[in-house]
Amino acid sequence: MERAHALLYPADMSDAEIWSDLSLDKPGKMLYTGTGGDTSSNGNGYEQRFTFDGVEAGQYKLVLNKSGGQFVPRIVPVDLGEDELDLGNLSLNPLGDVSGDGKVNVRDVAMAQAFVRGNMVLDEYSKACADFNGDGKVNVRDVAQLHQAVRNS
Repeated sequence: MERAHALLYPADMSDAEIWSDLSLDKPGKMLYTGTGGDTSSNGNGYEQRFTFDGVEAGQYKLVLNKSGGQFVPRIVPVDLGEDELDLGNLSLNPLGDVSGDGKVNVRDVAMAQAFVRGNMVLDEYSKACADFNGDGKVNVRDVAQLHQAVRNS
């Protein structure tokens, strides 16, 4: 199982600024890169722990990502203190997996289309998964490209 990478950004940086920074070959505005140990199976998925040596206690935005571009990074506000921080069950979805079920299929196309039409509300992560062309917006272009990807799979 490929390990995720963890990056810490300033808490006052907008998600849009973070997405823009992540699109660069070498993100430049991150404060720290976390080191993660081996992943371990917990029966329902994989667990991974990260450490950020030398990080002051405070509020940050944690970005979980995997290399290769097939998964959509997840941005999570965190408050780092003295104790271990448990973020619960966070998954990284494949690009186009609007529903979060781990598959890209017609259900995802229907959800993206309903969102574009104004008939459905998506959370920020689902919108990022629906932004198939990566322009920061979810619109008919994304729906068309997502639909084509599903048809070709």
